[in-house]
Amino acid sequence: EKPQEVDLRAYLEEIVGRIDDAARVRWHGSGPALRSVAIGSLRRVMQNLLANARQHGAGVPEVVVESQRNVTIHVQDRGPGIPKESRDAVFQPFFRLDRSRSLATGGSGLGLAIVQQLCQAHGWTIEIRERDGGGTDAVLTICR
Repeated sequence: EKPQEVDLRAYLEEIVGRIDDAARVRWHGSGPALRSVAIGSLRRVMQNLLANARQHGAGVPEVVVESQRNVTIHVQDRGPGIPKESRDAVFQPFFRLDRSRSLATGGSGLGLAIVQQLCQAHGWTIEIRERDGGGTDAVLTICR
């Protein structure tokens, strides 16, 4: 996918609103919002991250964007979190933390693998952190 210049403030508001109308985007920083990004890939990454936060977290996911030289997007939830020893493994195809869940309720284990592949293809980074106060913080960095 060829990158397009887009106002990330407006674009993130739009895609988050379409994916999860209860989620809100909070923007911090004074860096420029205009970026050249693969918009379809960014949409898919956000869909997968928000779906995970919704499915495995508690309450409404939060999206926090920090804009300086790079843009860092945090998709946060208040669920049980991901153990430190599993944070790399969740990006492997078909990996699931709770192997006892049925496919109907637990997913296939492909969402984060797709996220990582898209990030690698576009020079972005993705990592899983613990959220302050409990939960998961999926951190997507779009490098300038």
